[in-house]
Amino acid sequence: MSHNCAYVRRHYQVPAEIGRRVIAYGKPGVILADRGHYIGVVLEEDPKKRISNYHPTHECSTAKWRRRCL
Repeated sequence: MSHNCAYVRRHYQVPAEIGRRVIAYGKPGVILADRGHYIGVVLEEDPKKRISNYHPTHECSTAKWRRRCL
C-alpha cells in the first residue's frame, strides 16, 4: 500500500506516517511501510533491517510516538 498510513491515522487516531520514529515494544524504530491495519517498522537494533508489522495501538503506544526523521 502507498497511502502513507492514512487508514491507521484515521481509524486509530495516531500520527503514523512513513519516516516517523516510533517505540515498538520498548525498542526504537522507524515506520517504513503502510500495511493497512498495521505499520511496517524497522527496529534500530535489527542488523538485517527487516520490516515487521506492528499494530499502532497495541505495540506502539501513542505516548511513545516520536518526531518524523525523514
